[in-house]
Amino acid sequence: MAMSVASDDNILALINEFLAERTGTVTAHLNALGDETNLIESDILDSASFVELVLFLEEKTAVTIDLSNADTDTLATVRGLRQIFCDAAAIKND
Repeated sequence: MAMSVASDDNILALINEFLAERTGTVTAHLNALGDETNLIESDILDSASFVELVLFLEEKTAVTIDLSNADTDTLATVRGLRQIFCDAAAIKND
């Protein structure tokens, strides 16, 4: 069941929620996430955990994204995730 809308702030909050649950770390280090932080290259997530994050965001926002044309380097960043989910939500709501 969707718990949130796919807005920029909500996506960031959901990313932080997921990372806190997966890493057991409270928001102290998560607050340091910048828009350009690559979650895989910075060893915050491995590729399997990244897929779990995408599925988590889809579930929480009720937005399904198409990864077939996504640039993986951009998508793996906080900004990229925020953008692809916000764009998909806008298309869904049109």
